[in-house]
Amino acid sequence: MNFQPSAESAQQEFNFRWTLLAGASILLASAALLQLSRSSEAMVALVAAGMFIAGFAARRLLATDSTTHHFRVVQRLRLIAGAATILCAAVLDHGNRTVVLILSVVLLWLVCVSAFLQIGARYAPAQANFFPYVQYLGDFWVAIFLAVYGSPWMLVAGILSLAAPTAMVAIPPRDKRLLPVIVLSVAALFLFGIPPEGRLLGIYLIAAVALPAWAAHHLVLLARHLAALTASASDGSATH
Repeated sequence: MNFQPSAESAQQEFNFRWTLLAGASILLASAALLQLSRSSEAMVALVAAGMFIAGFAARRLLATDSTTHHFRVVQRLRLIAGAATILCAAVLDHGNRTVVLILSVVLLWLVCVSAFLQIGARYAPAQANFFPYVQYLGDFWVAIFLAVYGSPWMLVAGILSLAAPTAMVAIPPRDKRLLPVIVLSVAALFLFGIPPEGRLLGIYLIAAVALPAWAAHHLVLLARHLAALTASASDGSATH
């Protein structure tokens, strides 16, 4: 006999998985705090923010499957998290005009990409499957820009640990190829960007980004599965 959960038990099951996966991702990222610095602290904070947004967005799929509205919610949360991070960095380095200018450019870029994606979701919903790729590539460009500028690799990993899970939950009908694209791009950046003597750091950073990305992937699949079971149970009870 198949188990068909109620809405309340489905939420409890989802919350348990969300807590477990978020805890595992943050715990893995917390290993960076062994070398305490602003960049390691930022990495942990961004992993936590990424898992919060991913879990919150995926949890909404238990009740609704509206692609356009869901995508807009993810964009707003992603933009708020990015703006808060940039604001904190600007406050800490307000005396360095170069850093403030770079942060201003990054914020302008994020706002433009987010606005473009939201306009696209409204007027070209049929192309929604491509929007998570555009969103991730926009964030990946920020990570490359910061790496070229000379930012710490942990900060770059933090940016990607926010970009990856938010891209995974951007739309409900998720493309299966997105997760491999994210993992391979992150692996290429860290393995080829970090010198050979820092190869262990590169592998660790790949894992620190890949785990939240996979966790977000799992949460979306879980939410859609539980929503289908709950709807089936509701339909079955209505017919009796």
